[in-house]
Amino acid sequence: MALVDPFFIVLGGLGEDQTTEIVRTLRQRFPDSVWSPGEKGNSWDDYKLDLVSATLLRPSGQIFLIAHSFAGQTAIEAANYFANQSKPFRYKHIFLLDPVRYDPMWVSSIDLHPSIPLREVSWYRASFSFPVFPISTISTLAPLTISHTNHNSLCHSDYVIGKIIDIINEDLRDVASA
Repeated sequence: MALVDPFFIVLGGLGEDQTTEIVRTLRQRFPDSVWSPGEKGNSWDDYKLDLVSATLLRPSGQIFLIAHSFAGQTAIEAANYFANQSKPFRYKHIFLLDPVRYDPMWVSSIDLHPSIPLREVSWYRASFSFPVFPISTISTLAPLTISHTNHNSLCHSDYVIGKIIDIINEDLRDVASA
């Protein structure tokens, strides 16, 4: 399957979007392929339903989903939604950046649907994480804790942005050679 038109959905958390550097980096290479509602002042709550719509507009396996903070729960819910609908895994890769729960009733230990390939999910945790409603475990994933970062600075970390770009490049190479 050729990944001729990768698409990037970048979701920030509450308030000012912390993902602007990630969006800028992606747009340098893919100028017309990045959707980031946080740039317009929207937060995770404004685009929960738009995520499903935006995902359905693209072919399966061609979307990279990057979610920070409260948007982490949104991303996990979307991935599980598609899995529960018996639809193919919609995302090429999901990046969770210090995800937290916006719903206090949501448990801190969550599971991804068994059909979601865990190798396609990367979880980065700040060494000084968000203190409210943290997500402590996600299925059997082990988070990569980035030292000397806090909840917001994680998205500005050259190391984290570099890791995201490395994984995207690897995924694009794998698909091109298939």
